[in-house]
Amino acid sequence: LRPFKALSNGEQYRAGLARLICDAPDKVVIDEFTSVVDRQIAQIGASAFAKSWRRTKGKQIVLLSCHYDIVEWLQPDWVYDTRTGEVKKKSKNAHLSSSTFGRQTELTGSILKSIII
Repeated sequence: LRPFKALSNGEQYRAGLARLICDAPDKVVIDEFTSVVDRQIAQIGASAFAKSWRRTKGKQIVLLSCHYDIVEWLQPDWVYDTRTGEVKKKSKNAHLSSSTFGRQTELTGSILKSIII
């Protein structure tokens, strides 16, 4: 009920995510996902966001975050860990399997060349 600029950072962030779910563009990239909210709210919010986004059927989203605690709650299809250079893919039983993407070679930006930001 307040103007957007009168909201706190966390409230603005959550309002932005709600708007994103309503608009549901075909492809989206969100930087600093859950970075402006405390960790408990981040986990609950990540779970609620993931549940809502999955209802958009076929829409693609890339979430960038420096926090690992949200992965369990998001249950993403893929996770690329820039710290370790490892790509994890969701297995058929809906768990992320820890494996190196492709051959046992160092990951570079070239494998992500089809992602445009």
